Amino acid sequence: MQRLNPATPAFNRLSALLWKDLSPALTYGLATLIAVVFVWHIYPLSSLAGHGKFFEEGDASQHVAGWLFYVRDSWHFPLLHTERLNHPDGVSVAFTDSIPLAALFFKLFARWLPPGFHYIGLWQAFAFLTQAIAAAFLIRALGARNLMAVVSAVLFAITWPPLLFRGAAHIALMTHGIILFSLAFYFLGRQGRWSANRTTIAFILINVIGLVVHPYFLAFCYALFIAFLADQAMAGEGWKKQVPRLLASVAVICAIGFVLGYFGKRTQTSGFGVFSMNAFAPFCASDLGGFYWCPFDGSGSQGEGFNYFGVGALLMLFFLIATQWDAIKGQFKRYPALTTTLALFVFYALSNRVYVGPFKLLSYALPSFLDGLTGTFRVSGRFFWVVGYMILFGMLTALLRKPSWRGLAIVAIALPLQWIDGQPLQNRLANNAARPGSNDVAPWASVASNVEKIHIYPAFGCQTTNDTEIYWFFQRVAAHYGKLLDTGYIARPNVDCAKNKQEFEAAFQDRHLYVMSVDSLQNPAALPTGFTTALQAGNCVKWNNAVLCQPHLPQDYWKTSGLGMEEVPDMTASKEK
Repeated sequence: MQRLNPATPAFNRLSALLWKDLSPALTYGLATLIAVVFVWHIYPLSSLAGHGKFFEEGDASQHVAGWLFYVRDSWHFPLLHTERLNHPDGVSVAFTDSIPLAALFFKLFARWLPPGFHYIGLWQAFAFLTQAIAAAFLIRALGARNLMAVVSAVLFAITWPPLLFRGAAHIALMTHGIILFSLAFYFLGRQGRWSANRTTIAFILINVIGLVVHPYFLAFCYALFIAFLADQAMAGEGWKKQVPRLLASVAVICAIGFVLGYFGKRTQTSGFGVFSMNAFAPFCASDLGGFYWCPFDGSGSQGEGFNYFGVGALLMLFFLIATQWDAIKGQFKRYPALTTTLALFVFYALSNRVYVGPFKLLSYALPSFLDGLTGTFRVSGRFFWVVGYMILFGMLTALLRKPSWRGLAIVAIALPLQWIDGQPLQNRLANNAARPGSNDVAPWASVASNVEKIHIYPAFGCQTTNDTEIYWFFQRVAAHYGKLLDTGYIARPNVDCAKNKQEFEAAFQDRHLYVMSVDSLQNPAALPTGFTTALQAGNCVKWNNAVLCQPHLPQDYWKTSGLGMEEVPDMTASKEK
C-alpha cells in the first residue's frame, strides 16, 4: 500500500494522531465510551430497566418469565433447574433462553432485588458494551492498535447488521462479543504472543461462558479452539501436546454442563435445512438495508440466516479482492485449520438445501450420524456469524494496520455508508425499545389471588397450530404472580402428549385455573373429560381466544373480575351421544 506522505505540519500532526498506537487503557476506555453513546442513542432508560411492550411478547417474554420462575424457586440440582415452570417435572432455564449466566448471578442476590426485577433489558446494553471491548481486543490481537483501526473496528462491530437484526428478537444471541474474543484468543496463541497453555485456558473459559449464555456460542468457540490446536500441531508442536489440552477442555465443559443440567434432556428437533442461510444473504438485507432492496429468503424461514454485510463492508471487500487477492490467498495457507473450520461453517450455514435467492440450487441427504448435530443446532444460518466477523476484521486489519492513504480513504467512505445502510435496523431496535408496555397482567391480580397453579391444554409442543399467544400470556401471568404452570413456552419441549391429555381427564381441582384455546371447542368429542364436566357445570368462561375453567367459584365471580369475560355455550352434548 502507498505510504502516507504528509505535506504540511498540520497534516503531519493529524497523521500522527490517527496512526499512533493507543495504550490498552485508552483503547478500552474509548471502546466503552463509543458503546455507551450508541446504547444511549438506541435505548431509552425504561427499556434498559426492563419495561416496555418488547418484554411482553415473543421470545423476550419467554426470557423474562423463565427468570421469574427461577428466581422464586429454591436452589435445585442441577443448578439451573426450576420446578415452578413445567410443574411438577420442571425445566432448566437454559430452555427458556433466560441467559443462565445472568440468572445464576442475579439469583445470588434474589432477596435484595425489587419485585418483578429482570435483567433482560440490561443485557442489551451489556451485549453492545462487550461487543465494543471485544472488537478493540481483536483488532489489537491482529496487530492494528492505532486510533483509526480501533475506532473503525468498534463502530463496525456495534453496527454489524446480523447483531442489530438479532437484537430485535433474541437477547441472549446478541452476545457476539464471545465470538470476537474467541477469534482474538486464536490469533494471540498462533502468533506466539500468548503461550499455547495460556490460550487453552482462555478458550476453556470463553467456551464455558458461551455455554451458559447460549449453547450456539459453545459450538462456535469450541470449533475455533479445535482449529487452534490443529494449527499448533501442524506448525511444529505436534499432535501429542494437543491431547492434554483437548481432554482438559472436555472435562471442564462436561463437568460444568452436568452441574448446570445441560445433559439428560432431549435437545434435538427439526428445522435443519429450513432455518439456513441463503447464498445471497451476505449481499442482501431484504427491506432492512438503507440503500437497496434484495430478497434472500428461499425456504420461508431464512430470516434466521440473516448475514448481511452492509454496503460499507461490501465496499471494503470488493476493494481488497481487486487489489490484494494474492495476499488474501496467502493467509488461507498460513492458517489452514482455521480456514477449514470457516469453510465448514459456510457449508453448515447453507445446510443441505442450498438456496440462491428464491431458487433451490441443490439438495442432498446427510448421513444419519449427523442427526444429533443438525437436530441440536438446527438454525444453521447462525454459523456464518463467525465467518462474517473474520472477514470484517481481516479487512480492517489489511486496510488499517499500517499507515496508508488508500486504506484510510476506503474506511472513511465505508464507515458512513455502513451507518446509513444500517439505519433501518437501528430504527427497528429503537422503535421496539420505545414501545410502552401495556401492563396487561395487572388486571389479573384478583384472579391470581384465587389460583395456585395454571394448567394449559394441550401442553406446549402438543398443539396442532402455531398459535402460541395463549402460552406466552398465561406463562407471563403465572411468572408475574408467582404461580405454578404445568407447561411452558420453552425450547425443545419433550412432552408425552397422550399422558398430558390424560391429566385433564380427572376432575378439576379447586384453586387451579384450566386454560385451553377456543378453537378446541370445534371438536367437543375430543375434549378431555375435565373440560367437558366443567363446561356442563358452567364453570368456564371465554376470554379473548381462551376458555378458562375453575371449579367451585361464586356464581358472579367472573363478571366481577373486570376482565370482560363472556359465557361459553355448552358444545359438549354431542360427546355424550
